[in-house]
Amino acid sequence: MLAVNTPERMQAFPQIPTMTELGVPVQIRNWFAAMVPAATPRPIVDQLNKWINEIEATDETRIFLNKFGGDPLITSPDEGQRLLASDIQEWARFVRDAKIPQQD
Repeated sequence: MLAVNTPERMQAFPQIPTMTELGVPVQIRNWFAAMVPAATPRPIVDQLNKWINEIEATDETRIFLNKFGGDPLITSPDEGQRLLASDIQEWARFVRDAKIPQQD
């Protein structure tokens, strides 16, 4: 592996530089999230987020994710929404730049 495309070096591969460090300003973070319907009451969202963050903070989860080239990303529901919105805009730009036609 020559580089990772994350904004900072990965916990899973701390010896591998980022693309940006090598002079190629690419930053793409792969992530996953637990989603709930928009009308879910905030106390339920917050409790689910608390449980998921507790699981992600364990050594067992970190080791499991690192084994497959990932790092835990512990965040809040609001930060997750901002990340999703940002990534939608970023990937829309990639699609435009690559001239990929819209699918119907």
